[in-house]
Amino acid sequence: MAAAVAAGSGVRGGGREGGGEGRAGRQRKELVPAVVTAGQLPPDPSAWRDGAVVLVDKPKGWTSFDVCNKLRKALAVRKVGHAGTLDPMATGLLVVCCGRATKLADRFQAMDKVYTGVLRLGEGTPSYDADEPVSEELPWEHISDGDLERGARALEGAIMQAPPMYSAISVGGERLYAKARRGETVEVRKRPVTIHSFSAHRMEPGGRDVRFRVACSKGTYVRSLAHDLGRSLGSVAHLTALRRERNGQLDAADAWGLEDLVDAYHKDRIARREAREAAEAAGAAGTSRSAPRGPPAGRGGGGSSAGSGGARAGEGGDEGSRSGT
Repeated sequence: MAAAVAAGSGVRGGGREGGGEGRAGRQRKELVPAVVTAGQLPPDPSAWRDGAVVLVDKPKGWTSFDVCNKLRKALAVRKVGHAGTLDPMATGLLVVCCGRATKLADRFQAMDKVYTGVLRLGEGTPSYDADEPVSEELPWEHISDGDLERGARALEGAIMQAPPMYSAISVGGERLYAKARRGETVEVRKRPVTIHSFSAHRMEPGGRDVRFRVACSKGTYVRSLAHDLGRSLGSVAHLTALRRERNGQLDAADAWGLEDLVDAYHKDRIARREAREAAEAAGAAGTSRSAPRGPPAGRGGGGSSAGSGGARAGEGGDEGSRSGT
């Protein structure tokens, strides 16, 4: 998909349709944000405030909040939020809404997602991923390639999924991960999600590391999916890598690297300032060249008498003086 900034880089405002119309004539127009993809910046910097959606390839080890906080400071935009959390271990597409576009975050979050990643058979962790140490080991050698394919297909469709204890879901006014870190266990209500497709195959023949691809609905925990697959095969599993490839029609291939985006923004800002200063300097020089000039002071008209020549000289001096003010 080619990188581009979507047409309609600003916001179609929600004021009155016409200044003289009454309340019945007011219409709220749809917010149309700039969609900022790799290699492109909004042609009008005010788009960051008026409403921009930037695609970011989240670095491994960063929280989604870390990314938003960095962009909030770098872009000097007060409102910045993401449209769907990625775990610190994960990489890939993070949809970041800036300015008035934060109102659209729920719309992007509701879109289907596509993930790729790697899971490891025979080892389980409390968080279902590699962010916590291995706490359970079970045999995995009995799992055939056919078992993997059938197990993944069995998890497709509309299913009820239990979120992991290490998640941001709030129970009793407290995040589950806070309870999990204290060693507490809480029964978490299963939630309906839809797995549109789930494929899994070994990275090496007979190996325990399995590469997968899953297309799913909003609210799916891919960590839980990996855990459930391991359990269904008579073993256990956890994620060792995860990447979000798509969010609706938005693709990670079109996303900015975080540091690249910040660097490009600062270079664009400097270039705009230098162009503005150059234009102001050129305008000042043009104004100076076009200023009117009077005849040189003291030049007479070749008059018939010294008195009249002196009068003309005095007039010339006054003209020169006015020219200099």
